[in-house]
Amino acid sequence: MDRTIAPGQSEQVKVTVSSARRSGPFTRTITATTNDADHRRVTLTCAGTVLVPFQIKPSTIRFGQVSRDAGPQQMTVTITRGDGGPLALEVLPLSDPNLRASLREIEPGERYELDIEVTPGWSKGLWRTNLMLKTGIAEVPQEKIAVYAYLVPRLRAMPRIFTIPRNLPAERELRARLLWSDNRPSQVLEVTSSDANTPVRIEERNKQQYVVLSVPAGYQPLVRPRPVVTLKTDDPEVPTLQIQVRPAPVRRTPRTAARATRTTSRAGVQSALRRPTSRPAIRPGMRRPTSRPAVRPGLRRPTSQPAIRPGLRRPTSQPAVRSKPLRPTSRPAARPTPTKPED
Repeated sequence: MDRTIAPGQSEQVKVTVSSARRSGPFTRTITATTNDADHRRVTLTCAGTVLVPFQIKPSTIRFGQVSRDAGPQQMTVTITRGDGGPLALEVLPLSDPNLRASLREIEPGERYELDIEVTPGWSKGLWRTNLMLKTGIAEVPQEKIAVYAYLVPRLRAMPRIFTIPRNLPAERELRARLLWSDNRPSQVLEVTSSDANTPVRIEERNKQQYVVLSVPAGYQPLVRPRPVVTLKTDDPEVPTLQIQVRPAPVRRTPRTAARATRTTSRAGVQSALRRPTSRPAIRPGMRRPTSRPAVRPGLRRPTSQPAIRPGLRRPTSQPAVRSKPLRPTSRPAARPTPTKPED
């Protein structure tokens, strides 16, 4: 939001903080951006305390997986007074017959304990219900507590789906283990496959039952309708069980690899569209050819100058100059003075 504040004036900022699933003190920071050269950003601190009328631990009741023959399951919830007035708890009528609750007062108006009991009686899978309490506080007259439980099915297959690999080179057998709850296995009367190309049978190993699916080489299941394996049992709770047959998912190339592939293909197209040159192709590790003759290792590069043997000077076009040239003179050479013979 943009607001204009005149010199010497003030402005109020409205801040809304969600108090859902919070209790006790909290601190939040708010940053305001201005056009003041000296104060481009102004930091505001919002502090407060979330008041709760009471505290429930745990706030959600989760029984997890419950076996059919496990019997009633129990958990205890502690409810204590918070920032509100004294408590006057009361359990409202329950709508689910599988749930029971009893309330015990530990400290009058301050602390209570709620005993919750769940009896497995639903068919299968996830079970959820809500338990309502009357608090006796004007701000929060009622409170809801969620209760969860999961009933293990009477019969299940592991894995739950037959996954067919793609491009099978040879025939392969896939197995799924049958898991009976309550440690009392029943009998499988019949097992059939909706696709005649994949025969199926029941096999027992070490007191365990397996569903064996024979897959021929190169087989790919149909997408619509998808093949299924159907089991018929003598158990009234699970008269039938189906196992789906699906092809293995296609492995997709990561985005980075796909981009690299596209970049490489574009570079190849661009290089193919370039103009041909007279230079021969150069393979990696080869030097670019030149017009100079090849020089073998140990030989010097040939030159136009003649070879000079060791001890000889390099010939030049200038005439040789002696170190001390002779200077001509106009005086004749002096002759020796003859001597007279003695008598």
